[in-house]
Parts: sequence; C-alpha cells; structure tokens
Amino acid sequence: MYFDIGIPGPAGFKALAATGVKLTPKYVGLLTKTGSPGGSTIILNVQGVGKNDTIYQVQYKDHDDAWKNLCASHSVIAYGRIECMTKAMNIGAGTQTRIMETSGGTGIECANTDVSQCVYSQIQTAMPEISAVSIKDAGSIEFTGTSFQIAGYTANATFGGVYADIITIDSDTLATATWNKGVPVVAVATAPVLFFSKKDAF
Repeated sequence: MYFDIGIPGPAGFKALAATGVKLTPKYVGLLTKTGSPGGSTIILNVQGVGKNDTIYQVQYKDHDDAWKNLCASHSVIAYGRIECMTKAMNIGAGTQTRIMETSGGTGIECANTDVSQCVYSQIQTAMPEISAVSIKDAGSIEFTGTSFQIAGYTANATFGGVYADIITIDSDTLATATWNKGVPVVAVATAPVLFFSKKDAF
C-alpha cells in the first residue's frame, strides 16, 4: 500500500487497524436498467464500497429535476455492489440515478463516460402477475397468471425460502416450479414466490 505522505509510523498503522481505510465511492452503473412499476430488485456497481461501509441510498432525478429516494430498502451485499428494492412507482425512460450517504452529504453522480449505464426506468406495462397458486403434485407447484413469457427475463421460484430446482414456463399464463426432493414442508402458512430477474450487459 502506498501513501502520498510516505509510510506511516506505528501510531499510524494502529489507527489504520482500528478504523480501516475509507475509499471514495465511484458510481459506474446499474447491472439492471429496467424494472416493474410494482417495484424491483436492482444492483448498482459502486467501486470503493465495502460490506461494512456506510449504507448508501439510491436516488433518481424526477420530472421536476429534483433528486428523490428510489429504494424502499437497500444494503451493501458485496464489495462494490449495492442492492436496492425499488419503490412501487412509474419512472420514465432514461432517468438518471445517483447514490447518497444515508446520513446526508453530497450526492455521488455517475462517473462512467457512458452515462447511459446509470439510467433506469420502471415503465413496463406487461410485467408478470399471479392470479392463483396450486399444488400440482408432491414435487411441483403451479402458478397461474399473465405475461409469464417476458422476453429477456429468467424465472425462478421459492417456497419456505427454498429455491425450486426447475422452472418451466408452460405458457404465457402458466408456470410450474419443481423441487427434486418434493415441495418443501413449512410449519406455518407460507406463500410461494415466483419472480423474474434480468441482468443487462454492463
């Protein structure tokens, strides 16, 4: 490790061991640039942010040019990765995003030379909706709804926190989740979850 003022003495190393080194975050883009108006999980690429670092809120610039909070919840999930569960709302195409320390301070805007890597939208009108769930057999659950054949998204399902081994999109209105060892047994009433994820090229 190199320091502009040379190598620190024993006291300096002791301070480093106690407090660590705080890096200046550099926001370089979103791994997912589109989501559902009902809310979506998105991941941001922010260099210099670690698991034990300050929690950063994600903001978007709305139509009246004001920065507003985008996340209903957010966390640092790994070095350089902030996960944000977005609020339910419509966000127009090409909307700029930035990060902000939850304690306040100066917003950190996109540092990518290609600023399109930091834009986000929630305007899809044909996102999947579930109308019914039923047990198909000992190892499978069926989901009935609409818009399951959504292009560019990967389907998955969980029940009782256990991910399905196989997801089959039977049609635009029917999906089947299969657990090889049987549908998980739960002690209390639990709703199965069908979700669709997308990772844009970065």
